[in-house]
Amino acid sequence: MKKNSLLWEIRKGKLISYVFGSIHLSTDKFDTLQKSISKYIESCQVCAIEINLEHAGRYDVNLLHSIKEDESYLHYLSEKKWKHLVETIQEHIDLNMDELKSLHPFIILNLVLQKLLSDSKGSILDEWIWNQAKENNKILEGLEDLQEHYNTLHKIPIKLQYKLLYESLSDFSSFKRKMSKLLSAYLQQDIRKLFQQAKKYTGSARKVLLYERNISIADRIETLTSLNSVFAVAGAGHLYGKFGLLKLLKSKGFVIRPIKIET
Repeated sequence: MKKNSLLWEIRKGKLISYVFGSIHLSTDKFDTLQKSISKYIESCQVCAIEINLEHAGRYDVNLLHSIKEDESYLHYLSEKKWKHLVETIQEHIDLNMDELKSLHPFIILNLVLQKLLSDSKGSILDEWIWNQAKENNKILEGLEDLQEHYNTLHKIPIKLQYKLLYESLSDFSSFKRKMSKLLSAYLQQDIRKLFQQAKKYTGSARKVLLYERNISIADRIETLTSLNSVFAVAGAGHLYGKFGLLKLLKSKGFVIRPIKIET
């Protein structure tokens, strides 16, 4: 898998399906990419992104995002560290940390990333793909159950989440440089670099956040593609690696090949 691409054709039998590596940012930076993948979305019978957005309405997402009372930052970070974190974030981006302190640290980190790299006017890339498929009357599926998706978050010790949050954001200039490199790697379709950054970003939580989820997602793709052609969407950091989606799908008997697309 030396070739760089965010889009891969996967085939087992006669049906041709695709796996696309997405990024949870708004579409303002991805006009060319959107045009490049549209025909592949339209060519499939099914579109499956990480979470079925129609099922998401059945859950109280705020509750899923929220920490328990005994998981407050007060138990894991000193007042001095929390104050530094809040001041650092609010100095650089428009986020009210008072409103966010009840959220899981990883959710806060993701919100900061989106705010830093995205234009709030655009929809998130996954949502755009979902809506594109919906407009073309595709069957819509999720690769993960929403409850299972957030159960993964709860498996990561809260102490570790606060540690990673503080280490990531306490030096905001360094964080900005790293995230700019992440976006650059994405636009270059460098899935190896994206995997390496995801591995570093998730720290000791990588087994839960990357590897275990990859197994579950690969199983789901195998099930969905047994009956229909599928445009499957997962985070780009999940594609590469010994335990990456592409390797797992290959081990399941899929023939895979990169598709050249413009970004």
